[in-house]
Amino acid sequence: MKAYQKALWRTIGRSKGRFLAIFAIVALGAGFFAGLAQTAPQMRAAVDQYLDENRFLDIQISSTLGFSDNDVDAVKALSGVADAEGAYTSDILCRIADKDFAMRVHALPEEGDLNQILVKEGRLPEKADECVLDEQAMTLGDKGYALGDTVKVKSGGDGLKEKSFTVVGFVESPLYLAFTLGTTTLGTGQLDAFLYVLPEAFDSEAYTALYVAVQGASSLDTFTDAYDDTVQPVVDELESLAEKRAPERREEVIGDAQKELDDGRAEYEAEKADAEQQLADAKQQLDDARQEIADNESKLADAQAELDSGKQELADAKAQYEQGLSEYESQKASTDAQLAANKRQLDAARQQLEDAKAQYQQGYDALQNQKKELSDAKAQLDTQSQQLSSQDATLTEAETALAAQADAVEQARQALLLLQQQGLGDSDDAKALESQISAYDTQKSQLESARTQLEDAKAQLEAAYDTLAAQEAAAKPQLDAAEAQLADAKAQIDQNEKTLSSGEAAYQSGYAQAQREFAEAKAQLDNAKAEISSGEAELESGQKELDDGRAQLEDAKKQLSDGEAEYETQKADAERQFADAEQELSDAQAEIDDVENAEWYVLDRHKNVGFASFESDADRMASLSTVFPVLFFLVAALVALTTMTRMVEEERGEIGAYKALGYSNGAIIAKYLLYGLFASLSGSVCGIVAGCLTLPSICWNAYRIMYHAPAISPNLSPFYLCVLSAVVCVAITLGATYGACRATLCESPAALLLPKTPQAGKRILLERIKPLWRHMNFTQKVTARNLFRYKKRLFMTIVGIAGCTALLLLGFGIRDSITHLVTNQYEDIFQYNMTAQLGEAETALSDGTRAILNDKSRVEEWMLASLHSADIENENGDTMNGYVMLPENVETLPDLITLRDRRTHDPVSFGKDSVVLTEKLARELGISVGEKVVLQNDAGKRVSFTVTGITENYVYHYAYIDPALYEQVTGDDVSYNEVCGRTADGADEQALSDALQAQTDITTVSYTDTAAASFEETIQALNAIILVIIFFAGALSFIVLYNLTNINITERQRELATLRVLGFHHREAAGYIYRETAILTGIGCAIGLVAGIFLHQFTITTVEVDACMFGRTIAPLSYIWSILLTGAFTAIIDLVMAPKFQKIDMVESLKSVD
Repeated sequence: MKAYQKALWRTIGRSKGRFLAIFAIVALGAGFFAGLAQTAPQMRAAVDQYLDENRFLDIQISSTLGFSDNDVDAVKALSGVADAEGAYTSDILCRIADKDFAMRVHALPEEGDLNQILVKEGRLPEKADECVLDEQAMTLGDKGYALGDTVKVKSGGDGLKEKSFTVVGFVESPLYLAFTLGTTTLGTGQLDAFLYVLPEAFDSEAYTALYVAVQGASSLDTFTDAYDDTVQPVVDELESLAEKRAPERREEVIGDAQKELDDGRAEYEAEKADAEQQLADAKQQLDDARQEIADNESKLADAQAELDSGKQELADAKAQYEQGLSEYESQKASTDAQLAANKRQLDAARQQLEDAKAQYQQGYDALQNQKKELSDAKAQLDTQSQQLSSQDATLTEAETALAAQADAVEQARQALLLLQQQGLGDSDDAKALESQISAYDTQKSQLESARTQLEDAKAQLEAAYDTLAAQEAAAKPQLDAAEAQLADAKAQIDQNEKTLSSGEAAYQSGYAQAQREFAEAKAQLDNAKAEISSGEAELESGQKELDDGRAQLEDAKKQLSDGEAEYETQKADAERQFADAEQELSDAQAEIDDVENAEWYVLDRHKNVGFASFESDADRMASLSTVFPVLFFLVAALVALTTMTRMVEEERGEIGAYKALGYSNGAIIAKYLLYGLFASLSGSVCGIVAGCLTLPSICWNAYRIMYHAPAISPNLSPFYLCVLSAVVCVAITLGATYGACRATLCESPAALLLPKTPQAGKRILLERIKPLWRHMNFTQKVTARNLFRYKKRLFMTIVGIAGCTALLLLGFGIRDSITHLVTNQYEDIFQYNMTAQLGEAETALSDGTRAILNDKSRVEEWMLASLHSADIENENGDTMNGYVMLPENVETLPDLITLRDRRTHDPVSFGKDSVVLTEKLARELGISVGEKVVLQNDAGKRVSFTVTGITENYVYHYAYIDPALYEQVTGDDVSYNEVCGRTADGADEQALSDALQAQTDITTVSYTDTAAASFEETIQALNAIILVIIFFAGALSFIVLYNLTNINITERQRELATLRVLGFHHREAAGYIYRETAILTGIGCAIGLVAGIFLHQFTITTVEVDACMFGRTIAPLSYIWSILLTGAFTAIIDLVMAPKFQKIDMVESLKSVD
């Protein structure tokens, strides 16, 4: 037996690499499984301890009528209730740096210690106007709150006496385990912070909530069925108590309200009597003032009569003056008019005389001109006659001279004819004769023409003499008559000149007389006017005194009128107030009569927002711990099976010897089982210790950025998971070992002592593709035969590499899904980057706001919408919290929010009667297109809508509904409270915010980049976990590749030695293996990438948080990194294995084992 044990230890020592490979792969699998498996339990344990230490409630109750001390006593009296406390709460809206935040105000308990708060900084309140704030409030907005700051209530705060609180501390509360605090009816619908004040700050007789602790629950793990089984009976009893207390609470509320109403009615009657008496006293004062005014009016009337008499006398004098002045002015005007008429007549006569003189002169000048024209014409004709006589004489002389030349010319003609007959026509004599004859003929022709012209001129002159004589004969009588007329006109003009001079002298004498008479009358009128002015001055003095008295009287009347108006106003106000008070009393009585039984809402811890969120994350982590370890275990089993199979095959001879010596199969297999047990058990222990002490803390610390909870102390609890992890790893290794040994032990000792028969060579598939096979060289053909001949080794290697690549791609893919979440939502889906909140009282945008939003240099596109938080249900009652958005203009929504199918990117239509849900909301509720989604209207009634589309979305959950359809189905009026807009490129966001907030209808303006940054910080909680996954996947990949390569080289030592003997260099022989490894790595990577895609899709839906949907797309770079890392691991392992090639002993490797 000692020899057997020594053989076992020798085997371990001889195969350290193989042993370490199994050790490492088991350590990785066991540590990863144990670490992840313990993360969720340790997270739950830390939170459970935190909640127990701070006495977190087991049950919270709310009621439509609040709670009285009787309700608290009734709850305490129930069996199973350890404690019950009443609590006051109120939601408020506060502003920090021009932005509104919703907060919930809690009253510190007067007695009891449920839901203990933990002071992180400062102290607890000591006065009614002091408060402690949620620790998150230090980072609200741009600057948050600090100690000494003031929290001012902008709106809300029902039941609060104080409206301003000084911050004296910062706290944590188990009521708000998560940083997501819940919903409210104020602001955006989400709580941003909470605060605690003293009970004295509240002015409420009824508690708004009851906190209940269940007996024995604190000793139980809150995440177990035992805890739920302990709490549920108390929940049932509370629901039964609610049915009993409902009418009793109604009577209490009605009794208190009726007493308060009766007191108010009595107070109203007393105040009404006092008001009526005050009105009567005021009426008497007005009557006295009215009588005094009447007396003064009588006195003023007498004074007015005297003044009127004086005015009458003055008016008569003034009338006489006015009459005299009028007569003076009339007579003066008449005389002036007569004189002016006379003057005009004289001027007209003078003008006529001047016109006659001018006409006479004109006729005289015309007659003289006519005579002169006749004389000038005759003189002109005489001159022409003399010229013609002179011309005739000259012409006669020329004709006489020409006649004297006639004979000589005739002789010249005869001589010229003779010369021409003799043929001497061109001689000089002939030419001289021709010249003489031509000159004679020319002169004769000219004289004849001149004679003819002269005779014509004489005839014309005779005709002109005849015409002139006729004109003189005809003009003589007219000229004689004109001379006679001119003589008569001259005589008449002289007569008129004398008459006109006489009239002008008479006019000047009358004008002087009239001016003297008018001056005397004017002096008399001026004296009368002076007397009238003196009388008017006396009357004005009297009138002034009278007017002063009348003004005083008018002031008195005005005071009386104002008093009467004030009296009537006060009387009307009093009557209106009496009517309003009576109406309020009547309405209050009606409300009291309409009070229904109280309805209790009993909620256990699972309904608390923070607790439910943590529970979901813990469950998700638990699910995550079941996915990855399975993959690790499968790869570990593969490695163990491959390793042990190779080990058994190497020791065939030893096994055969053991069997030949009589060892049983059990004894032989025990050696290998012990080998696997040592490797797997030691690896399990080391891996479990390392994984349990590191992974839970890493994962929990990543999640703690979203929760208030203590850190995890490294431990091995729960220990059964450690044991389970070790058992699984050992079982997998031993199972693989047993499987590897079983087939070998079935052979006979003789067969085992012989070398294993080499596998028969067969033609591989590539050899049947002859064109391809012929183009392959020798090395390529050998590589292909080796790959396909050893199919088991091929399969093991490809599966191992594919598994490692898939894990790497999974890690990178999860990182992509998380990292791109914000980009997908706030750049691809949301096309707007600005939101503006409207005031609660606003129903429409102001003109100023619309002008700013319509400025394209600031805002490219915008829409008005209604956005509110709501519980969205399916028809089975499953509920998720989300937002309902109702765009004012349905056509604008697709321009600012991309509605599309995530897989195809086909647009999802939105228009009239459209109802579009976001993808995760629809998936979690199990709703498809055409099915119903359920909402509650303002009256609390459940109404349903038919879903028309499902759109891609990543952050939060939305239901986009046509507002007209929403109003039709719910019966509620849509109140628009938000503007969504996309700012123009280069727009000044701060200036835009200032301009919008300067409008009365806009309360806050925010930009999505702030929300995106905040959400991205929260999402990064999972990055640490993803890095762990990538690290372990890389380590696993390295170990698997190392082990498979090591086995491959060991199996083929004889083959490699043969190559060396045949003359291959070390590099060529190593390339023989590296080439196969590279090909198998490529094939494994390709298969691993495909497997990684499906694995990513499955895993990403498992690790999602409730508030978002992670992306489903893996970035191209992640594929590249996965391939590069796998290739890098392969290259590193090839380098690590290089020395092993050189250590191969060719002689030993080629020795016969026969």
